[in-house]
Amino acid sequence: MDVNPIFILCLILSLTLFSISSKIVKHSIKGYQRLALRVMSLVLALVSLSIPITYVLNNLGENPLYATFRAYPYTELLIILSAPLIGTLHRLLTTHKRNPVITGLCLIIMLSYVSLPFAKPLIRPLQKDLQNKWSNDVAIQTTASTCGPSSLATIFKYYGKEDTEANIAKQAYTSASSTENWYLARYADEQGFNYQFLTIAGLDKIPTPAIIGVRLGNMGHFITLLNNDNGLYEIADSLSGKSFLSLEQFNQRYRYTGFVLHITPR
Repeated sequence: MDVNPIFILCLILSLTLFSISSKIVKHSIKGYQRLALRVMSLVLALVSLSIPITYVLNNLGENPLYATFRAYPYTELLIILSAPLIGTLHRLLTTHKRNPVITGLCLIIMLSYVSLPFAKPLIRPLQKDLQNKWSNDVAIQTTASTCGPSSLATIFKYYGKEDTEANIAKQAYTSASSTENWYLARYADEQGFNYQFLTIAGLDKIPTPAIIGVRLGNMGHFITLLNNDNGLYEIADSLSGKSFLSLEQFNQRYRYTGFVLHITPR
């Protein structure tokens, strides 16, 4: 189980903000001060929603602006901005006397919410024995959720950099259910590569090499588009290896979603 280390920092900081905000509200005597604190805490909580919102709006994760935002290091910390609102509500509910039950409920709600962006590897951890298989310079995925790490390993190989499905899955906090595309981009950036999230309708317009989103029936999947030679597409699929497909053959096999993660060396 590979858990994002920022998770622990988020828990500590959220508890700190909860305590501070609760004390500030307690010592705010004037009515307008309390109102200002409530409004400010509400605004901060709304900002924090930018992190777990993809659990509700699934397609938002493929939006280039949102994915680029999430790929920046430490953006997960924005989740702690929910703590002042819960601390403020806690103080309002315990104005006259301490209530351990209310305090406990507030803390459970806050810590559960703060845990949301980090929950997948905890709830559904990825198996440890990834096989790191290769076929004709294409990384072959071991599990249903490691198509992203395998696709990035294939692009690294294309550029002459050695890496593995297992290592990239660890760095991208892959769970048994999925890999977040922004963690792939963040890791690529750490390894000296530029990345660009794009939404492109036509396969012929995609810059190569790139990780692209497709659907196999009802299942989402990442594959790598290595090259486009006058309409003959060189595809690296971590399920089946390398193939050369015409547009018609591609459309018979895949349903392209428009998602593109273009990777280039710096």
